Amino acid sequence: MAIRSQNDDSGSGNNDQACAAAELAAWSSIVFNVLQVTLYLLLRPFRVRLECIVGVAVATLCAVSEALILVNDAEASVAVTLAATAVQLVAMLLTILREALPRRRNVSSIASDKGRCSSSTPPILHTNIKVLERRQSFRRMDSAVFETKLKVLVKLACQTKIHDDDVLSLRRRKESNFDIRT
Repeated sequence: MAIRSQNDDSGSGNNDQACAAAELAAWSSIVFNVLQVTLYLLLRPFRVRLECIVGVAVATLCAVSEALILVNDAEASVAVTLAATAVQLVAMLLTILREALPRRRNVSSIASDKGRCSSSTPPILHTNIKVLERRQSFRRMDSAVFETKLKVLVKLACQTKIHDDDVLSLRRRKESNFDIRT
């Protein structure tokens, strides 16, 4: 730590610049988070609704945390940041649990129940069953298309390997023929 004389005011200028830089960083973070929330809500980039909700919640909490830093309430800012972290962890745990737990009913069991529906069953249920059946058929079709594309890719890779081996053996023959002649 340097010892300054009483007439040296160079330290206060650096502090003012550091405070201004910190304030600018906080404002830019707030603007970024507000822009992020706006784009989440307008573009809807996530297929899973939970991811969109978590993204909006976390970005909003981060903006609030930065605003609390600007008003010099560091303890509340830390609490809000902790809440944002908790939201992310809960969402992650929910996603893991949803994937880990076995499905109780699949489309075929729902479709078999379709015949047992009474006339009092709302038509929306029948529509949902049809949508589920369509999704299942698309998955099967996607799987078949994927399998076909994979077979073509493997054949192409094997053909390329055979072709490369042939080219390599031709080069070796030419080189050995050239060595014999010289």
